Amino acid sequence: MKGAVVLLIVTLFSSVHLNLLAQDEESILPAEIKRRTVVNEVLSLPKGYFAVGGSLVLLSLNKTFDEDGNKIVDPSNQTLNGLYSLTAITYGITDRIETEVYLNLSSQRRIGTLLVEYPGGVYSQRVVSEVPLKGIGDMEVRLAYQLIPADAFGSGLKVSAAIGIPTGKGDFSELEDTSSKFNFSAPTGLGEYSLTPILRYRKVFFPFSAEIYLQYRIPFGGNKVYIVQGLTSTLREYDFIGRKIFSATASFNFQLNDWMAFRHGLLYMNQKQEVVEGYNPPIGDTQLLQYFPYLSFQLGQFRIEQGMNIPLGLKNAPANLGYLILTKYIF
Repeated sequence: MKGAVVLLIVTLFSSVHLNLLAQDEESILPAEIKRRTVVNEVLSLPKGYFAVGGSLVLLSLNKTFDEDGNKIVDPSNQTLNGLYSLTAITYGITDRIETEVYLNLSSQRRIGTLLVEYPGGVYSQRVVSEVPLKGIGDMEVRLAYQLIPADAFGSGLKVSAAIGIPTGKGDFSELEDTSSKFNFSAPTGLGEYSLTPILRYRKVFFPFSAEIYLQYRIPFGGNKVYIVQGLTSTLREYDFIGRKIFSATASFNFQLNDWMAFRHGLLYMNQKQEVVEGYNPPIGDTQLLQYFPYLSFQLGQFRIEQGMNIPLGLKNAPANLGYLILTKYIF
């Protein structure tokens, strides 16, 4: 379960920061359009422009914030090592309308020992657990419209609607629950369609800029297979409605020279518990506050960024550092 939450957080955080190079006025030279940094890039690609971007997230998780917001070592004594990638393909339909497709790949492995206590407190035992996860995640298709055309030294406002498509595996499977082992195959996706309205605002006061990014995920629900734990755990299918998720990002960017920029900011995320008919999911509401410093290099039409996600607190959320590499290229 925790792997799915981490995957969702990583996926959502990555999508917040994977907005590709963009334009505003046809009079701007193509070379200038393609070489703008994170400080003064405009918000959407003009007609006929095409861009590809990618992000790579490295995460090793063995600490969490508990229900009271305290940072603790995972009580199940498990460590999750994950590698996540997100690819975005963007095309400018008109000077104000663009479409984006996001594709996810995941590879993670969770290894540890579980302390199992049986009803009545008669005895307990340690069980080795190894949980692999590798495969294609969910896909997201976006349509964006630039309400306020942005320029290099002004304001810009863009609204988007994102449809989440469950291309990844949503079910738990391959359960092995014995006296000494507790292994299973974890989901790579969320198992449901969703709609996410997105709002992005940017203000440039060169060599600085500031951005606000808001989004709210509306789940449509479906059915998928969960692990029901007991004396002997079993796989069982339930109807469910996934997590409603609100996230807000505020960032401040500073251009250091013609090809280098620094950006940093805060991410707040609030995830409501899944609603499952006849079953109480083990993970409740989640809240996360995260600081992210990034260093961005603009090499002509190509951009590469390196940074960290630094959890600051709240509850039921990962408490370890995450490392990111972002790349973007505009044609």
